Amino acid sequence: MWIVCILFSTTTFAIVNPFQQSKEKKHTDMRGNYEVIQIIRFIKRTNWRLHKSEAKKIAMALVKYGHEADVDPRLAAALIARESSFNRMAVSSTGAKGLGQIKEFNFKSLNISDPYNIDQNVRGTVYYLKEMLNGWESHDDQKALALGSYFRGINHIRRQNGQLDPHAQRYVDKILYQYRYRI
Repeated sequence: MWIVCILFSTTTFAIVNPFQQSKEKKHTDMRGNYEVIQIIRFIKRTNWRLHKSEAKKIAMALVKYGHEADVDPRLAAALIARESSFNRMAVSSTGAKGLGQIKEFNFKSLNISDPYNIDQNVRGTVYYLKEMLNGWESHDDQKALALGSYFRGINHIRRQNGQLDPHAQRYVDKILYQYRYRI
């Protein structure tokens, strides 16, 4: 559908395609779509039983909140893969819930009322990861320390002078491997 605009203040006529996006917007949308597709594939490889529509919801939320918080959606996806294998109903032995395995004492600060809600849990996971990344902003191993802090708590890692115990190190290594080579 084409719309012809007549500007009465001048004698100029303009033909406008309302469906045409600016080049900048189109580039952003294409990048976002590519990321969503890439993450959907990763989710389905990680949890092949998950219905594609649920994988798409998770991927779209990861890209949306990742861009909003300035966190690489692929890093958040790798974290969720390690935490819950993309099972939104997952509950750990310590009571952590949902995709990002968030503990109840964090629900209020992360604005989570339903930890099994994909959108809320992904948003909470991304923003909690952002907090951890900010906590190690000036360090060379920022991602590794942030992931270790997600797992053990930032104060624990600080008390250890940024040294990860073997269990935390395996946790971080697995996530970083997924992030670098699988997504």
